Amino acid sequence: MIRVASILGVLLALAWAAPGAWAQAQPRATLQVDPARFYVGDEITLQVRVDGATEAELPTLALPEGLRSEFRGSSPRRTRSIVTFNNRQRVDEVRQLLIQWGVTAERAGAFEIPPVTVTLASGERLTTQAVTVEAVEPAPWPQASLELAMDRTEVFVGQTVPLRLSWRFPTAASSRVTDFEFVGTLDDSLEVRIVEAQTAGRGRLYVVRAFGSRIPATVREVFEGSASYTEITIYGTVTARRAGTIDADGFAVTTVLSGTRSRPAQKYIVRAEPVELLVRDLPAIGRPEIFEGLVGPHIIQAEATPSVVRVGDPIELTVGIYGNEPLAGVSDGPDLASREAFGAFRLSPDGWREVSTSEPGGRLFRTTVRAEREDLEAVPPIELAYFDPDEESYRVVRSQPIPLRVEKVRRVTLDDAVVTPGVSDGAPETSLRATGPSIWAIETDAARLLATKPRVEPDGLSGRLVLAGVVAPPLLALTAIIVRIGRGRRDPVRVRLRAARHAGLSRNSSGGPEAGARAYVAGVLGVDPRSVAAIDAARLGLEDARPLARALESGESSSGEPVGRSEVASAIRATHWGLMRSMLREDRR
Repeated sequence: MIRVASILGVLLALAWAAPGAWAQAQPRATLQVDPARFYVGDEITLQVRVDGATEAELPTLALPEGLRSEFRGSSPRRTRSIVTFNNRQRVDEVRQLLIQWGVTAERAGAFEIPPVTVTLASGERLTTQAVTVEAVEPAPWPQASLELAMDRTEVFVGQTVPLRLSWRFPTAASSRVTDFEFVGTLDDSLEVRIVEAQTAGRGRLYVVRAFGSRIPATVREVFEGSASYTEITIYGTVTARRAGTIDADGFAVTTVLSGTRSRPAQKYIVRAEPVELLVRDLPAIGRPEIFEGLVGPHIIQAEATPSVVRVGDPIELTVGIYGNEPLAGVSDGPDLASREAFGAFRLSPDGWREVSTSEPGGRLFRTTVRAEREDLEAVPPIELAYFDPDEESYRVVRSQPIPLRVEKVRRVTLDDAVVTPGVSDGAPETSLRATGPSIWAIETDAARLLATKPRVEPDGLSGRLVLAGVVAPPLLALTAIIVRIGRGRRDPVRVRLRAARHAGLSRNSSGGPEAGARAYVAGVLGVDPRSVAAIDAARLGLEDARPLARALESGESSSGEPVGRSEVASAIRATHWGLMRSMLREDRR
C-alpha cells in the first residue's frame, strides 16, 4: 500500500511539473467565427486559432460561393505564468497564433466553410474543423425608397456616364435612424466611382458611408403631397468595359432603426430598381492609328523648358491632358516614339512620369527629350485622339508647337566626354622592346640588370655628362607637371567643375538635397537647373552620382526614395573628384 502511494505521489509530481510542456508538445488548430448568424453585407470575423505554436505559413482559405473574404492579419502570442503549490514552482508557457479574415455574405443562406490546413514552421500540418454560418436578409422598409438614375442608358465601351443614388425615408423616422450605409454588388463589366457631392442648390452637405468609404452627400427635405421625406443623394460615374446588355443592379441602402418599448432595434434594407445599359463597341472605321482608347472630349496642352539649348541638351517636356473626371484611360502621356514628328528628338528611356496636381479634370505628365539637330525650330505639336460618343466619330486634337532654338555644339566638352564612360578610344597598345646601346637602353635580361652596378664618375667631362643625363629628365618632367597644373587651373572645364561643386554644396545646405543635386548637375553639364532631370545625373557615368539621381527622383515623384543632405554632399564631393581624375587620365594620354 505504501509503495502504491509512493508511485501515485511521483506521478502527481510529474503531472504537476510537466502539463505546460505536454500541452505545447501537442499543437492544435481550430476554426472560429463570430458571429455565426449575421446580415447580408455585414462583415464577420473568421479566425484560425493555433495553440502550441507562434509561426505558420498563411493558409489558403476556400470559401463557398456567396461569401467573400479579406485578410486582416495574424498575431502571435506568448505568455508565461509561475504557479506555486506546496512550496514548488511551475512555469507555464502558452504559445498561440491567431490568423483572421473579414468575411461578408453577398446573398442570404447557410454556408459551410470547409476545414483549413495550417503548416507550422516545423513542417507539421494541422487541420481545423469545418464551421457553418448563416446570412439573413434585413427586413424591407416599405416606407423608404432608393432610386438609381443615369444621364443615359445607351453608351459605348469606355464611355463614362454620371449616376445618382437618392434614398428617401419619412422625416418623422429620422430620429430613429442610428446607422446606414450605401452598398452594392455590381457586374464586373461596370466600373463605378463615387465622387464628392457639390451643393449647387441641391441641399446641404452631409458625410455618409458608401461602399466602404466616407464621402460628402447632399441632404434635403422633399414633399410628396403632404408627407415630408428626407432625401440623401450620393453621386458618381459608371464606365462600361464590354459591349452588350448589362444590368446595373445590386445597389442598396442598409439602415438600423432604434427600438421602442414594444419592439427591439431592427436592421432594414432598401434596394434600387435595376437600370439596363445597352453598351456598343467603338467603331473600327475611321479609327486613327494613334488612338489609345480615350472616349469623350479631351484637350492636350504642352510646354517645354528651356527654349534655347545645344544639341543633346535635356529639354523638359510637360504635357497636360484635360477632360471630364474620372478621365478613364488617361494613365500615361502620349506615345512619342510612334510619332514621326519626334524622330529628330532623342527620347528618355524612362518614358513619362506623372506629376501630382490638385487641379480636377486634368493629368500632368513629364519627360525629357533632346534635340539631335541644330536646324530644329520647334518642339512639334503632340496629337491626341479620342472618340466622341455624341458625334459617334473620332477626333484628333493637337497641342501648339513650342518655339525652340538649337545651337550647334562647337567643341567636345565634358558633357560629351561623360556620356559613355569606360569606352576605349581605340588607341593602339604599345609594348616595350629592346633598344640599341645607349644610356636609355632597356635590358631584357634580369640577371644582367641585377648584376650591373651603375657608377657615375665625379671627375671629368664624361662624368658630368652622365650626371646631367640622369638629373635633367626628372627636372624636365617636374617642370612639365607644374606647367600642366597651371594650365589645368585655367582650363574652362575644370573651372566649371569647381564652380559646380561650390554651387551644389551651397544649395544643398540652404535649399535641401534636391536643390543641391540639381545645382551641381546643372553646373557640370552647363545647362539651366530647371531642365535637369534624374536621367541627367546618370549621364555623369559614375557610381558616386547615384545619390544625386535619387535626390532628383524624390522631387519628381512622391514615391521616390528620400535622400539626406549629408549623403548628397558626400556624393557631390566624390563625383567631383571622380570627374577630375577622369580628365587627368585623358590628359596623360
